[in-house]
Amino acid sequence: MTVNQSLHNWLPKLGNVAVLCVGDVMLDQYVYGDVDRVSPEAPIPVLNVNRRAQAMGGAGNVACNIAALGATANLVAVIGDDDAGARVRDLLSNWDGTEPHLLVDPDRPTTVKTRFIAGGQQLLRADDESAGDIAANVLDRVVEAATSVAGASSIGAAILS
Repeated sequence: MTVNQSLHNWLPKLGNVAVLCVGDVMLDQYVYGDVDRVSPEAPIPVLNVNRRAQAMGGAGNVACNIAALGATANLVAVIGDDDAGARVRDLLSNWDGTEPHLLVDPDRPTTVKTRFIAGGQQLLRADDESAGDIAANVLDRVVEAATSVAGASSIGAAILS
């Protein structure tokens, strides 16, 4: 049996699987445009923006990929009390097969990674994030939520992302 045949037989079974995904969720932003000149202020390209897009990143991307394969993704993650956190919540609520369990930490921003792209080439990535560990009380809430989800659902697999 080939790998493709094996996957073809195995993928339909994912519809009965619930996966617990715990990790760092982030909002990926993409800014697309064209470059036709160099800035007079510094030797850098000037991006003329013509399109923007947003998608789930980090553990949120993992959860969406799990759901796209037909399994149920129970995502436990921390977001900030900010616009990016609201957007993460919105994106996940519109993705069938994801069950987000998002914990809000008002002292921490939602991680946002913005990529600037022209002609298929990434020019720059700007990260807006807190690089430090999450607070102990928030970590306790993450463990409590993950334990609760694992106990209340028929979890067939767990992923730490």
